[in-house]
Amino acid sequence: MPLDDASFADAHNKDPQAILLRLAQGEDPWIRKTVLLNPAVPIAAYALFAQDPEVSLREENAIILAKKMISYSDAQEQVPEWLVSVLMTCARDVVDSVRVGLAMTLRLCGAVPRGLRLLMAKDPNPQVSGPILRFCPSLTEVDCEEIIMAPTVTETTLQALSERGDLSPALTQRLHDQQGRIRDLRCLQQGVKQALDHKKSGTLTDATVYEAAKAKDRFYIIGALSVLSRKPHDQVQRVLETQSPMGILSLCWISDLSARTAYQIQVHIAGILPRKALAPTQGGGYPFTDRQMAWNADFVDTLVVSGNR
Repeated sequence: MPLDDASFADAHNKDPQAILLRLAQGEDPWIRKTVLLNPAVPIAAYALFAQDPEVSLREENAIILAKKMISYSDAQEQVPEWLVSVLMTCARDVVDSVRVGLAMTLRLCGAVPRGLRLLMAKDPNPQVSGPILRFCPSLTEVDCEEIIMAPTVTETTLQALSERGDLSPALTQRLHDQQGRIRDLRCLQQGVKQALDHKKSGTLTDATVYEAAKAKDRFYIIGALSVLSRKPHDQVQRVLETQSPMGILSLCWISDLSARTAYQIQVHIAGILPRKALAPTQGGGYPFTDRQMAWNADFVDTLVVSGNR
């Protein structure tokens, strides 16, 4: 291959750093890897290797740089900006194995800069985020709180954080609250899906809802009431949380459910005391006329609006 002007100049350049940098940009992956493993590798080459077309070279580059960060940590020295910058590139690599190797190497490092440790801690791959969330001493209480309280936090992330031994009691409680919220949301989604499936198959009947209420299947009841009343499930959930007998009765009436089913929902799902719940008439009907029930149906929306103030 003929030399261009730049190559010709490099050929006469006796500076080892310049030669190594030129070789780091060559086409032969074996030569590029040899440069990476050379103790005299120029700093600029690490940035090139972080975006090298060879995955194995990017993996090794990430681990080498992570070990450099650990050396700075052990020596209690300031980590240079160039090293942080290149490691951030490694932490954004599209190939999981590069990010996994980086996280596994840095999991016990006590000097990982905040941007880098949060980037790895929030990685969608649990093999990357897990080691940082479980073990990294650089992850502070403030970091953990930011992760725990994020709207998009997952069960996997919370489980990994729960395995740390350095969270404060207050933060641990927030973590458990978030775990409960996510579990409830998952169960609610399942309840809504089950109700929709029953609607499609024609099995979403008063008898089905009655038995589910007796069994205290809260999430299915929320789904069923949402499907039958054509109201959002969060609105249905809010009505149940108000523990208003009239609100729940109205919601069941809108849903074309019987008064006996409405009573079961009041007692077993909303937790209203039996003596305070609105029971069916002796004939099994609603304790109000249809005209009264139609007027009271607006109470469902009123409860939600007032509850959100």
